[in-house]
Amino acid sequence: MLKPQSFRRVLTACLLPACMAILAAPACLAAKDDVRPAAMRPLAEMSGAYSKIATRFYIAVTSEKEWNRIWAKHSGQSDAILSAGGTQLHVDFDRYMVLAVFQGEQPYNLGVVAQSIDEGMDKLTFRFTNKWVSAENGTPQRTAIPYTPFGIFVLPRVLKEVVMEEAIYGSKGQAPTYTVRAKFNLAAARPGTTASTSH
Repeated sequence: MLKPQSFRRVLTACLLPACMAILAAPACLAAKDDVRPAAMRPLAEMSGAYSKIATRFYIAVTSEKEWNRIWAKHSGQSDAILSAGGTQLHVDFDRYMVLAVFQGEQPYNLGVVAQSIDEGMDKLTFRFTNKWVSAENGTPQRTAIPYTPFGIFVLPRVLKEVVMEEAIYGSKGQAPTYTVRAKFNLAAARPGTTASTSH
């Protein structure tokens, strides 16, 4: 039979690890909550050097009606062709949205690509960059049709502010700076509505 002092030592040895585990649990949970989500990427994207939209233009599209209008301008397809089943990127606007970048006439720009997407509590920041011609991808031939680069990106639908920023590169090797090109308040744009914003 254990003496009272021995019994207390055994009881303390058994309870101490359990108490430490309970005390450590909140710290573990807090650390898990602080982990940032993995970087987002567009669910689908299109990029190219030729759009029928020849002026600088940025838009966040949240409805099929508005998307049909933008796609017709971009592709040069008429409403009649689209209604007859012409080629178009189809989007479920109950779940997704489209961010589109049209850079107007720009020599030596072969298209627009997504660089990063950072979503916070109240804002989604979408950063994009340009595919400038370099020694690696050759020198474009001068044609009668000027380059009108574009980028079209499908993202999960959000009800918050969306900010589009363009990466501007200076000297080789330097980090880019970012210029805000457009801001959209999509907090009130409910799925199925025809709301959209452009700049």
